[in-house]
Amino acid sequence: MANCKFFLDTRCNNNDVTKPAVLKIAVFHKKSKVLLSLDVRLLPSQWDKEKGQVINHPQAHLLNISLDKKLNQVREALILLDFSTELSKLTTPELGALLRDKLGLEAPALRGVRGAKKDKKEGTPDDPKSVGYWYDRYMSHCVAPRTAQIYKCTKNRINAFLARQDKDIYKLRFEDINKEWLLSFNDFLAEHAPKANGRAPHMRNLRTVNNYAIDNEVTTNYPFRRFSIKREKTKHRDFTVEQLRRIFCYECESEADQRYLDCFKISFLLLGANIIDVCHLDKIENGYIHYIRSKTKKPYTIKIEPETQALIDKYRGEKFLLNYMDNCQHYRSYYGHMYKALKRLSKELHLPDLTSYWARHSWGTIAGMLDIPWQTIRGGLGHGGDTVTDVYVRFDRTKVDVAQRRILDFLLYGIDYRNAHMVATTKPEPAPKEPEEPVKVDIIKHPKHKKRRPRIGDYLKGKSLNGDTPEDNSSEDDTANGNPSNDESPKNEG
Repeated sequence: MANCKFFLDTRCNNNDVTKPAVLKIAVFHKKSKVLLSLDVRLLPSQWDKEKGQVINHPQAHLLNISLDKKLNQVREALILLDFSTELSKLTTPELGALLRDKLGLEAPALRGVRGAKKDKKEGTPDDPKSVGYWYDRYMSHCVAPRTAQIYKCTKNRINAFLARQDKDIYKLRFEDINKEWLLSFNDFLAEHAPKANGRAPHMRNLRTVNNYAIDNEVTTNYPFRRFSIKREKTKHRDFTVEQLRRIFCYECESEADQRYLDCFKISFLLLGANIIDVCHLDKIENGYIHYIRSKTKKPYTIKIEPETQALIDKYRGEKFLLNYMDNCQHYRSYYGHMYKALKRLSKELHLPDLTSYWARHSWGTIAGMLDIPWQTIRGGLGHGGDTVTDVYVRFDRTKVDVAQRRILDFLLYGIDYRNAHMVATTKPEPAPKEPEEPVKVDIIKHPKHKKRRPRIGDYLKGKSLNGDTPEDNSSEDDTANGNPSNDESPKNEG
């Protein structure tokens, strides 16, 4: 809990005992203090520091009564704040402003009054009330370097927008963000990103940081309740079968372009794997590649087909399975060169576009065209796996292996298993069977009732469903098997 006491501030007079000084109430909170100036001026000889009382003054008695009342009001306010748990959430300047309102005191001038000085952390990266402080805190928790880079890009866009107002993200408060602010920021982003999907990532990143601050009880403001982030449907980036065959059969003039085109082929042959995962493949174990996808952090297992093995043997690497990272420090460097090369090759191949994303889209489209079940396609692309059903059912990866072989046979060799599957599974329908006559069950007669339904207890007592005892049934069975019954067996005459 905060403490308070009287303080005669003689610093403004350079500790001159001949000049009167302002009497103040010093409030100590969170290892700092705030001074509340009172409308009382005293000489050092008129103030008893130990007792905290006015002495040697013509109106000492009245002043002491008034000062005790002021001090008790401050103590009462501190007790109420501590009881409501609001005191721990207040900074020292905020506490000083609140006490001045309760006592009816005016805010002091900035110069010469410590309690009214501007907080040194305000507007800096260490200001815990700013958006920039919590933005940096959230970025420090991003494990993937690419994710942190995307959030940093959004931070730069926010600073560029606030620069028009002579501000930055460290001077921005969460309470300053409302629907009008978001609309203005969205219009600013539209100047460089006219499409909605280009602006949506920045708005989602800002929303994530806002939710992070709410979880840490920094703010209760949530402006995205009234502002919806617009998205456009993603355009399908898939090639036709003829276009893919053109890519697989094309031979580039330069060795470098052929290297990048083969990387695209490997991505397709690995079920549309991302380039970052292709560059960091480790090794092959028992004809399969096992890796953790960088985007979802989920394990993947892909069978290596002979066509894939041929390209892997062509580009064997030292650091990783493939040599794409042998001369590059980061995969983004290799990906940048690959992106430019594929753009050039798209014109030579007369394609609408050619990027690494087309491999993944094309694999899924051809799989659907070959009537491969959606569940198998999802397993191949690595989608799903978070439903309750997935907890109880283990997906059979051999289905993906069979699907991949069907896709490659259809794409590279023109073998369509759809018709063969239909012929192989076609069987003549069996002739309809004649309906069997219903089995009639005799009702066991009960001594008390004329007719009664059979019960399980009758069988346990030695009766069958037709009213005969087990001995009668066994005799009939013996007769049917050719064994004479007790009545028909020859009597022992001797």
